[in-house]
Amino acid sequence: MLPREVLRCPIVIVPATLLVVFVGWPILVFTTKLQQGISIQNALRSQITPETHVSGFYGPGTWWGFLLTLGMTHGHAGMAVLKTGRIPAEWDYDLTSAAFYVVVAAIDLIFTSRTLSRLGDAASQSTLIPSLVCAERVVSLGTGSFLFTSAFSLVYGSSFKHRLRLLCIAAIPLTFALVASLFSFHAHQVMSHSAPVIWCPLHDSSNHAAPFTMVDYPAYIGQLLFALRAMLTSQIYWLAAGITSGIITLAALVFGAFASKILTSVSYAFVGTLGIFIAFPIACVSLMACFNMVQWLLFWLFFWWPIYLLAFFPQLDYFPRTNISISELDQLAALVAVSIVATIRTWLRVVGRQGEASNESYKNL
Repeated sequence: MLPREVLRCPIVIVPATLLVVFVGWPILVFTTKLQQGISIQNALRSQITPETHVSGFYGPGTWWGFLLTLGMTHGHAGMAVLKTGRIPAEWDYDLTSAAFYVVVAAIDLIFTSRTLSRLGDAASQSTLIPSLVCAERVVSLGTGSFLFTSAFSLVYGSSFKHRLRLLCIAAIPLTFALVASLFSFHAHQVMSHSAPVIWCPLHDSSNHAAPFTMVDYPAYIGQLLFALRAMLTSQIYWLAAGITSGIITLAALVFGAFASKILTSVSYAFVGTLGIFIAFPIACVSLMACFNMVQWLLFWLFFWWPIYLLAFFPQLDYFPRTNISISELDQLAALVAVSIVATIRTWLRVVGRQGEASNESYKNL
């Protein structure tokens, strides 16, 4: 047990509070989402009928191939950092391929979301929903991957030019994902008017898990800025702000009368009124948006690898739900092709390390 003086020390209290807020809460959210994943997947599967068409682009073979590609690019960078302390400066073609896959899914998500939004109340019954969910999960996992890549590159890039190149590659899918999140958020809002959006906690009142891994979460953070407009047009806000500013103005004038500093008291009253009517709501909304953004970024950085591993399992919440079988020729071909490439590259790296070890042993003789 630590002494009470140590526990009360700000040096201990502040980091402990930050640890609970930024780490403890995401762990709770992650556990809750894991428990809900199977039920959500089963509910989504019930909406897939023989007439529902989902592109093979989101099939299990293509998805596992995408995951293996992400694993190769992150694994190669991680092993290089462990060995040399830096990411290799050569071009990472796995990273480029993964970026291309995410960009295509983001474009598909934009068009699918627009189509669903135009359906109005009928959107919740559309056969396009499975395709929408598949595109969202590709974009969501891709967003987490490239956020992780960006942070990793900033710390372990070989040079400024190399860091800039990696950040530019990561910025392309992240930009498309941000735009797609706006369309997805709007489509979810339209669908939620007539039925729950069961896979999105932002638009499903029965799902209380914080949606840090949802593709529309960045758009939700942007929506907080519209809360400022709602606040400034609210009668209650103007009534409360008017009463508060009136009290401040009266107190300043009384102080100025007693202290014979009328101009100073008037300036204080003006600044206080200006702060209440303008600075206070802007500061509140901005701090809320920044807090959510930082929490979202930290969640992806801390939990990218667990979520990546969970994405391999079809029954969990991160796997695209389709009626496509892995035994179909195009799916099997996509998975086998990427698996062969991954196996060859892994084998060459293992052989290369063994050769380097043998050379070192020979030199030491």
